[in-house]
Amino acid sequence: MIYASLFGAGTAAGAYLIIPLPPVPITLQTLFLGLAGALLGAQLGALSQLVYLLIGIIGLPVFAGGKAGLGVLFGPTGGYLIGFVVGAWVIGALVNLKKIRAFFGQHWLFPWGPL
Repeated sequence: MIYASLFGAGTAAGAYLIIPLPPVPITLQTLFLGLAGALLGAQLGALSQLVYLLIGIIGLPVFAGGKAGLGVLFGPTGGYLIGFVVGAWVIGALVNLKKIRAFFGQHWLFPWGPL
């Protein structure tokens, strides 16, 4: 649980390293998304991203550009933010599959999480 909280905080910190492109900025959050899934596994990785979302929803400015609140989930970045939970779970599940890891290599799996 502590690791899930730490990766949630890392995702929040990654939101402040931003390349402002309209309508969706590029941030360092996807790095923490991949690391959370790969290092924590599917369940704890998804939990870490869920913690990040809940912290932002309750009002702390942890989303890209210092935004916060439930309204961010209804904007152009909302689908990406909700997809962070699914993405961390997918990466964690794929890393744990030995057949896929042996065939492709673990580093090949990271781009699939943000998709």
